[in-house]
Amino acid sequence: MDTFTSFPQKSLKRHDLETYTSDLEIQGVIFAAFGRVSDMVNRKDRDYIVVQEARITPLGQTPNQRALTTPLMVAQQHVHFISVAPQYDEPAAPKQQDAQHGRDFVIKKVPTLCYVLTDTFVIYGRCHLLHGANLENLLETGGYFIPITDATVYLKSPTAATWFRELVILHKEKIQVMYVIDRKTTNELPDDPMDAGLSPLRRLAP
Repeated sequence: MDTFTSFPQKSLKRHDLETYTSDLEIQGVIFAAFGRVSDMVNRKDRDYIVVQEARITPLGQTPNQRALTTPLMVAQQHVHFISVAPQYDEPAAPKQQDAQHGRDFVIKKVPTLCYVLTDTFVIYGRCHLLHGANLENLLETGGYFIPITDATVYLKSPTAATWFRELVILHKEKIQVMYVIDRKTTNELPDDPMDAGLSPLRRLAP
């Protein structure tokens, strides 16, 4: 378990997550003092993610059913993205308080259809932009990781494996290219993004 000197062990929260590198899928449990996964991975004082009950599987292979009995250290710099395991919900963002009026308010963001390509994955989903902001603002500010919701993940390999996750937390340094889709073109996620005529995978296919 990770060491948090300022937090008692009983206050640590359990997160059932999937961590993806360029050639591995790691399923396991991460304990942290943070309720939100995005807050946990955006800590700047940690270079490694500690995974308990870890099961390591090469990408595209049948999931490994045997869990390690000791903690697994995953170098954060090699993480492409972390996804919330199915049937596990990301806690809602805590409301921020207006110091002047003592009222709660929520920073609203605009969900925007987008594609992300790393050297291993293509991710199609919704990034979340502040009103009036653009993709450059999203990538040039904030922490190391950004959330993508309603994400369809494609494995760039001959297996052409795909899977859906309600939330993935994407490492910005692994992004090769990223672009948003004009809302005038489409405002809904199609059942198969390949049918939308918008997917870069059409050009990547041999």
